[in-house]
Amino acid sequence: MKPQPLKNVQSFRVHVGSVSFTVTVNNKLYATEKEFYFLPHNHSVYEIQYISEGACRINTQRNSYTAQKGDICIAHPYEYHTFIKSNDDSHMTVCSMYLSFDKEQSEIQDSPFSARTISALLASNYHIHDSSGKVGELFLMMQNEFNEGKPGCTDAVRGLVTTLMTKIFQLLLPENSSMSKTMDYMNESARMITIERFFLFNYHRDVTIYDLAGELYVCSRRVNQILKEMYDCSFTKKLMITRLEVAKFLLEHSDYTVSDICTMCGFNAKNHFHSTFRKEIGRTPQEYRIECFNN
Repeated sequence: MKPQPLKNVQSFRVHVGSVSFTVTVNNKLYATEKEFYFLPHNHSVYEIQYISEGACRINTQRNSYTAQKGDICIAHPYEYHTFIKSNDDSHMTVCSMYLSFDKEQSEIQDSPFSARTISALLASNYHIHDSSGKVGELFLMMQNEFNEGKPGCTDAVRGLVTTLMTKIFQLLLPENSSMSKTMDYMNESARMITIERFFLFNYHRDVTIYDLAGELYVCSRRVNQILKEMYDCSFTKKLMITRLEVAKFLLEHSDYTVSDICTMCGFNAKNHFHSTFRKEIGRTPQEYRIECFNN
């Protein structure tokens, strides 16, 4: 069976720490041996595959190994490589993406974690293993975003790609590496993107701290610790602040009634919306709208 041409290809310029690069993916992240087969090819970028199910044999110019479920395989630029499915009847599912660094970063040498450093880490490995399963979960979340196609999907996927690449770079680092503090910073950056995305896309729903805990891969107690460290507030406070910010925008830039905005922003009762808005903003929703109109 001939390989199918890639459709709906999207590129995301993302930042991990001080390093920026471009990740290219197809909207259909998951591919199986029934839909296409891998051909020998050369690329000018890094090619990264995550083995979600099954196994396959991978041959490169300098190495040969069998990739199992949970493995992240790294094909180096311009290096000949082939992917061969195992002879057994097991099902194989692979998630693929392409990674390239911004050219202007090629001469950066003073950064503790530069594009050159990341390139060296990628070039020193052909495959790594994710025993936590988080990489697979992130790919699944990205695929769900593509499938739903909701407004803001692009920003959501970009945030997930940032988190995904941070995780992969962490797996590449040797244990007790001197760059671990830099990676902690990178992880914090990705975590903030995940948090902002969560509240931006869920402010109108009855979400709980456990929902955010699932996206951050931590317990509920740790969620409040993280929010306290980053925003100096609790989950409930952060959700309320987001709802009020959206309400203020709608009051200023739309013709929706106050009752409609109350419902759209996730407030269960109009009286609660009014009292909360007055307490935090200093005036009622209607007074805020009139003030914006007069200005």
